[in-house]
Amino acid sequence: MIPDDELPHIVMGACMEVHRQLGPGWEAHAYRAALAQELRLKEMFFKLEVPIPITYKGERIPTAARADFLIEERLLVMVHACPALDPIHKAQLTSFLRQSGLPSGFVINFNVTDLRQGVKRVVIRDGSETTDEPRTP
Repeated sequence: MIPDDELPHIVMGACMEVHRQLGPGWEAHAYRAALAQELRLKEMFFKLEVPIPITYKGERIPTAARADFLIEERLLVMVHACPALDPIHKAQLTSFLRQSGLPSGFVINFNVTDLRQGVKRVVIRDGSETTDEPRTP
């Protein structure tokens, strides 16, 4: 099992490799497919299009939303290919983390020349949210 403190760095390394190989300009599903392949090459366990349940007026809706990746059962990753990340992207990830009970995740926008400019990390600690800019390998 990959230690919790190493997992984000390994995932960012995989994202950097995808970006090095493809560069900007593709649609999000191309980056999702390439990231899935890169994670397979790294022999990491992941799930695609993971249902995120919500509770609405006391009723559980099990497939109300979907996260792009759940990696090693501990880290959510949302993949985008847009002109720039908006605050709503981070808000969506934060909502997904709160609903799933997971501690952290990334929003990755591959449509940038420097991937570091397209990454937001959200960590939920003791019920409050923090945003970290990840260190890249």
